Amino acid sequence: MNRLVIALVAVSVAAAAFAQKPKPVAPAKAKEQTNCPMMTNKKVDAHSKSVAYAGKNPKYKGKSVKFCCGMCEAAIKKDQDKYFAVVFGK
Repeated sequence: MNRLVIALVAVSVAAAAFAQKPKPVAPAKAKEQTNCPMMTNKKVDAHSKSVAYAGKNPKYKGKSVKFCCGMCEAAIKKDQDKYFAVVFGK
């Protein structure tokens, strides 16, 4: 009888040791923008200027895109939906 109790306790302790809670999965980070949405061969970085979305599409609300030069800024501001789609997907 003692062996049975000892075996049950050992199994319970082993089961408790293996029954670990799964670690929470961190949300995926948004992909950082590395290229200008207009001149896609030009790189942008943390020091590049950006344009905040001013349109009505809720998908882009509160987001901004970086650009490589002043010529790009004017075009991006004029047709924001097109260039924000390049950066954030359709």
